[in-house]
Amino acid sequence: METSPTPNIHSITSVTCQSLQTRVQRVWGIEIFTTSEVEAVNGTSVKLKCTFSSTQPVSLQTVTITWDFQSIASKRTERIFYYQEVAYPRNTGLFKGHVKWSGDIMRKDASITLNDVCPKFNGTYICQVANPPDIHGSTGETILRVINKETLSEISVLAAVVGGSCAVILVFLGIFIAVKMYRKRNKEKDIEMRVEEYRKDPAESEPSSRDDEEEEDLGDEDDDDDDDDNDDLGALSFGEPAFLQQMFWKSSHCCCIDTPVEGPAEQSAKIRMKAAIFMNGGASQPRP
Repeated sequence: METSPTPNIHSITSVTCQSLQTRVQRVWGIEIFTTSEVEAVNGTSVKLKCTFSSTQPVSLQTVTITWDFQSIASKRTERIFYYQEVAYPRNTGLFKGHVKWSGDIMRKDASITLNDVCPKFNGTYICQVANPPDIHGSTGETILRVINKETLSEISVLAAVVGGSCAVILVFLGIFIAVKMYRKRNKEKDIEMRVEEYRKDPAESEPSSRDDEEEEDLGDEDDDDDDDDNDDLGALSFGEPAFLQQMFWKSSHCCCIDTPVEGPAEQSAKIRMKAAIFMNGGASQPRP
């Protein structure tokens, strides 16, 4: 009687472990990425980002997404969103009408948006994604903090005041520097114009004034000469012939040409001397 061979237990165990190891690698293929903490102002909207990666091909029919909320006060977890081919936001309770689908399955985006948030929304939001056979994997958690406008405005007002003050100071400083430079430039231009006028005016006015002075001096000298000649002729007019007076007048004028200006006494003395010489010379000449 032939006996069947006994199966090798060690080989069976090895094969089983290898198959289990392969299955584990396939199961733990989902990875989820979220923002750890988000702040939102009371009454505004906030987007809770969630992306994932999978070892299996992604399709609209295979991927399922869930979002759960855990309140800080009660520590109670409730589902607020579910997606399988179609988005199913929560239609009852606290989040009714506040949850909106904002993701894209083909881009591996499982994000949602919370509209008109309030302080009751403070808590932890948990994102889970399944893409069979990747049905297990890590979860993504985001902590939301809803703050009042006053809390945010304190920092914003302080920053606005500091920034506005710096801006105003810079503006006034710029205006002051611009005005100062403008005045300085105008002052320099005025000084240059005055210097140019000062340089031009003496060159144009001095010759004319000098000419006027020379003309006045010449006029005064002519008047003095005429007065002196009249005085001399008047002095010689008593008992002298007419032709002698004319000769004296011509001689005095001819001698005065190109000669330096002399006083009345000197001119009268010269004329009398010339008249005496002329009379002495005329007396010695024989009469016709």
